[in-house]
Amino acid sequence: MRGHTSDRKVLRNVFGGSPHLPPGTKPIIIWDLGANIGLTVAHIAAECPDAQIVGVEMEPANAAIAKRNIKPWNDRAEILEAAIWTSDGEIFFDSDLGREAGHRVTAGGKRATKAISLNSLVAKLGQPDYVKMDIEGAERDVLRTATEWAEGLTAISVEVHGSYTVEECSRDLVSLGFETHEQPQPWWPPSRGRPCVIGLRKPQQAKDPAGF
Repeated sequence: MRGHTSDRKVLRNVFGGSPHLPPGTKPIIIWDLGANIGLTVAHIAAECPDAQIVGVEMEPANAAIAKRNIKPWNDRAEILEAAIWTSDGEIFFDSDLGREAGHRVTAGGKRATKAISLNSLVAKLGQPDYVKMDIEGAERDVLRTATEWAEGLTAISVEVHGSYTVEECSRDLVSLGFETHEQPQPWWPPSRGRPCVIGLRKPQQAKDPAGF
Protein backbone atom coordinates (compact mmCIF):
# COMPACT_ATOMS: atom_id res chain seq x y z
CA MET A 1 0.00 0.00 0.00
CA ARG A 2 1.01 3.63 -0.43
CA GLY A 3 1.16 6.25 2.26
CA HIS A 4 -1.03 9.38 2.10
CA THR A 5 -3.49 7.74 -0.30
CA SER A 6 -6.90 6.06 -0.07
CA ASP A 7 -5.21 2.63 0.06
CA ARG A 8 -5.78 2.32 3.81
CA LYS A 9 -9.52 2.91 3.34
CA VAL A 10 -9.59 0.28 0.59
CA LEU A 11 -7.88 -2.22 2.89
CA ARG A 12 -10.44 -1.56 5.63
CA ASN A 13 -13.37 -1.90 3.25
CA VAL A 14 -12.08 -5.08 1.62
CA PHE A 15 -11.44 -6.96 4.83
CA GLY A 16 -14.04 -5.21 6.97
CA GLY A 17 -17.06 -6.59 5.14
CA SER A 18 -16.00 -8.50 2.02
CA PRO A 19 -19.05 -7.78 -0.20
CA HIS A 20 -16.87 -8.65 -3.19
CA LEU A 21 -16.75 -12.36 -2.34
CA PRO A 22 -19.01 -14.66 -4.42
CA PRO A 23 -22.48 -14.80 -2.83
CA GLY A 24 -22.90 -18.41 -1.76
CA THR A 25 -21.79 -19.77 -5.14
CA LYS A 26 -18.64 -21.54 -6.30
CA PRO A 27 -17.71 -19.70 -9.49
CA ILE A 28 -14.82 -20.85 -11.63
CA ILE A 29 -14.33 -17.66 -13.68
CA ILE A 30 -14.51 -14.34 -11.80
CA TRP A 31 -14.10 -10.76 -12.99
CA ASP A 32 -13.20 -7.93 -10.63
CA LEU A 33 -14.17 -4.74 -12.48
CA GLY A 34 -12.49 -1.82 -10.78
CA ALA A 35 -9.67 -3.79 -9.17
CA ASN A 36 -7.84 -0.77 -7.69
CA ILE A 37 -4.63 -2.09 -6.03
CA GLY A 38 -5.60 -5.76 -6.30
CA LEU A 39 -6.72 -6.45 -2.74
CA THR A 40 -10.08 -7.85 -3.81
CA VAL A 41 -8.46 -10.07 -6.44
CA ALA A 42 -6.01 -11.35 -3.82
CA HIS A 43 -8.78 -11.98 -1.29
CA ILE A 44 -10.98 -13.78 -3.82
CA ALA A 45 -8.01 -15.88 -4.95
CA ALA A 46 -7.29 -16.92 -1.37
CA GLU A 47 -10.94 -17.73 -0.63
CA CYS A 48 -11.71 -19.42 -3.97
CA PRO A 49 -8.74 -21.72 -4.67
CA ASP A 50 -10.28 -23.21 -7.83
CA ALA A 51 -11.21 -19.90 -9.46
CA GLN A 52 -9.60 -18.08 -12.37
CA ILE A 53 -9.76 -14.33 -11.68
CA VAL A 54 -9.33 -11.31 -13.95
CA GLY A 55 -9.11 -7.84 -12.44
CA VAL A 56 -9.62 -4.77 -14.62
CA GLU A 57 -8.22 -1.42 -13.46
CA MET A 58 -7.99 1.76 -15.55
CA GLU A 59 -5.44 3.81 -13.57
CA PRO A 60 -1.82 2.85 -14.38
CA ALA A 61 -0.33 3.35 -10.87
CA ASN A 62 -3.13 1.35 -9.27
CA ALA A 63 -2.77 -1.40 -11.87
CA ALA A 64 0.99 -1.63 -11.30
CA ILE A 65 0.53 -2.12 -7.56
CA ALA A 66 -2.31 -4.59 -8.18
CA LYS A 67 0.00 -6.73 -10.31
CA ARG A 68 2.49 -6.84 -7.45
CA ASN A 69 -0.19 -7.65 -4.87
CA ILE A 70 -1.53 -10.67 -6.78
CA LYS A 71 1.85 -12.26 -7.57
CA PRO A 72 1.28 -15.26 -5.25
CA TRP A 73 -1.68 -16.23 -7.49
CA ASN A 74 -0.21 -15.40 -10.90
CA ASP A 75 -0.99 -18.90 -12.11
CA ARG A 76 -4.73 -18.11 -12.02
CA ALA A 77 -5.11 -14.35 -11.54
CA GLU A 78 -4.22 -11.39 -13.75
CA ILE A 79 -4.75 -7.63 -14.02
CA LEU A 80 -5.80 -5.90 -17.23
CA GLU A 81 -5.21 -2.16 -17.53
CA ALA A 82 -8.34 -0.65 -19.09
CA ALA A 83 -11.56 1.18 -18.30
CA ILE A 84 -14.82 -0.75 -18.44
CA TRP A 85 -17.23 1.03 -20.76
CA THR A 86 -20.09 0.37 -23.20
CA SER A 87 -17.78 0.24 -26.23
CA ASP A 88 -14.12 -0.19 -27.11
CA GLY A 89 -11.77 2.69 -27.81
CA GLU A 90 -10.42 5.53 -25.70
CA ILE A 91 -12.10 7.20 -22.75
CA PHE A 92 -11.25 10.05 -20.39
CA PHE A 93 -11.27 10.06 -16.62
CA ASP A 94 -10.53 12.28 -13.64
CA SER A 95 -8.59 11.52 -10.48
CA ASP A 96 -7.94 13.36 -7.23
CA LEU A 97 -4.89 13.17 -5.00
CA GLY A 98 -5.79 11.16 -1.92
CA ARG A 99 -8.76 9.48 -3.66
CA GLU A 100 -6.87 6.87 -5.65
CA ALA A 101 -9.81 4.50 -5.18
CA GLY A 102 -12.18 6.95 -6.87
CA HIS A 103 -10.88 7.47 -10.41
CA ARG A 104 -13.98 8.04 -12.55
CA VAL A 105 -14.93 8.32 -16.19
CA THR A 106 -16.05 11.86 -17.10
CA ALA A 107 -16.80 13.67 -20.35
CA GLY A 108 -14.24 16.37 -19.57
CA GLY A 109 -11.65 14.11 -17.97
CA LYS A 110 -8.02 15.16 -18.19
CA ARG A 111 -6.51 11.67 -18.44
CA ALA A 112 -7.02 9.16 -21.25
CA THR A 113 -7.02 5.37 -21.12
CA LYS A 114 -8.04 2.36 -23.16
CA ALA A 115 -11.73 1.46 -22.90
CA ILE A 116 -13.10 -2.05 -23.31
CA SER A 117 -16.67 -3.29 -23.32
CA LEU A 118 -17.82 -6.31 -21.37
CA ASN A 119 -18.98 -7.92 -24.61
CA SER A 120 -15.40 -7.66 -25.88
CA LEU A 121 -14.10 -9.14 -22.63
CA VAL A 122 -16.42 -12.12 -23.05
CA ALA A 123 -15.19 -12.59 -26.61
CA LYS A 124 -11.58 -12.43 -25.43
CA LEU A 125 -11.73 -14.31 -22.12
CA GLY A 126 -14.91 -16.39 -22.16
CA GLN A 127 -18.07 -16.08 -20.08
CA PRO A 128 -17.57 -15.36 -16.35
CA ASP A 129 -19.66 -16.98 -13.63
CA TYR A 130 -19.47 -14.06 -11.19
CA VAL A 131 -18.73 -10.34 -11.63
CA LYS A 132 -17.88 -7.81 -8.95
CA MET A 133 -18.50 -4.31 -10.38
CA ASP A 134 -17.08 -1.19 -8.72
CA ILE A 135 -16.48 1.23 -11.58
CA GLU A 136 -17.06 4.58 -9.88
CA GLY A 137 -20.18 5.86 -11.59
CA ALA A 138 -20.08 4.02 -14.92
CA GLU A 139 -22.44 1.31 -13.62
CA ARG A 140 -25.62 2.89 -15.05
CA ASP A 141 -24.25 2.99 -18.61
CA VAL A 142 -22.68 -0.47 -18.50
CA LEU A 143 -25.81 -2.13 -17.12
CA ARG A 144 -28.09 -0.51 -19.72
CA THR A 145 -26.10 -0.59 -22.96
CA ALA A 146 -24.64 -3.55 -24.89
CA THR A 147 -25.56 -6.02 -22.13
CA GLU A 148 -25.28 -9.33 -23.99
CA TRP A 149 -22.34 -10.17 -21.70
CA ALA A 150 -24.76 -10.69 -18.79
CA GLU A 151 -26.81 -13.45 -20.41
CA GLY A 152 -24.57 -16.27 -19.16
CA LEU A 153 -23.79 -14.72 -15.79
CA THR A 154 -24.87 -16.49 -12.59
CA ALA A 155 -24.13 -13.77 -9.99
CA ILE A 156 -23.11 -10.12 -9.82
CA SER A 157 -22.34 -7.58 -7.11
CA VAL A 158 -22.65 -3.90 -8.06
CA GLU A 159 -21.41 -1.04 -5.89
CA VAL A 160 -23.45 2.07 -6.70
CA HIS A 161 -21.99 5.58 -7.00
CA GLY A 162 -23.02 9.16 -7.59
CA SER A 163 -26.59 9.75 -8.73
CA TYR A 164 -27.12 6.08 -9.58
CA THR A 165 -29.37 4.76 -6.82
CA VAL A 166 -29.81 1.31 -5.32
CA GLU A 167 -33.37 1.29 -6.67
CA GLU A 168 -32.20 2.09 -10.21
CA CYS A 169 -29.51 -0.56 -10.03
CA SER A 170 -32.01 -3.15 -8.80
CA ARG A 171 -34.35 -2.37 -11.68
CA ASP A 172 -31.53 -2.65 -14.20
CA LEU A 173 -30.41 -6.01 -12.82
CA VAL A 174 -33.98 -7.33 -12.80
CA SER A 175 -34.30 -6.31 -16.46
CA LEU A 176 -31.21 -8.44 -17.11
CA GLY A 177 -32.87 -11.45 -15.51
CA PHE A 178 -31.47 -11.35 -11.98
CA GLU A 179 -33.21 -11.56 -8.63
CA THR A 180 -31.80 -8.73 -6.53
CA HIS A 181 -30.92 -8.32 -2.87
CA GLU A 182 -30.25 -4.88 -1.43
CA GLN A 183 -29.61 -6.09 2.10
CA PRO A 184 -26.84 -8.52 3.03
CA GLN A 185 -27.86 -12.16 3.13
CA PRO A 186 -26.72 -14.51 5.96
CA TRP A 187 -23.76 -15.57 3.82
CA TRP A 188 -22.91 -11.96 2.86
CA PRO A 189 -21.12 -9.86 5.50
CA PRO A 190 -22.07 -6.17 5.69
CA SER A 191 -19.78 -3.76 3.88
CA ARG A 192 -18.18 -0.63 5.29
CA GLY A 193 -18.12 0.86 1.82
CA ARG A 194 -20.86 2.15 -0.48
CA PRO A 195 -24.19 0.33 -0.97
CA CYS A 196 -24.09 -2.86 -3.01
CA VAL A 197 -26.81 -4.60 -4.98
CA ILE A 198 -26.47 -8.34 -5.44
CA GLY A 199 -27.98 -10.04 -8.47
CA LEU A 200 -28.48 -13.81 -8.46
CA ARG A 201 -29.63 -16.09 -11.25
CA LYS A 202 -30.34 -19.79 -10.85
CA PRO A 203 -27.72 -21.78 -12.81
CA GLN A 204 -30.33 -23.37 -15.07
CA GLN A 205 -31.57 -19.89 -16.02
CA ALA A 206 -28.19 -18.70 -17.29
CA LYS A 207 -28.14 -18.60 -21.11
CA ASP A 208 -25.21 -19.88 -23.09
CA PRO A 209 -23.77 -16.85 -24.96
CA ALA A 210 -23.91 -18.92 -28.18
CA GLY A 211 -27.68 -19.24 -27.73
CA PHE A 212 -27.88 -22.96 -26.86
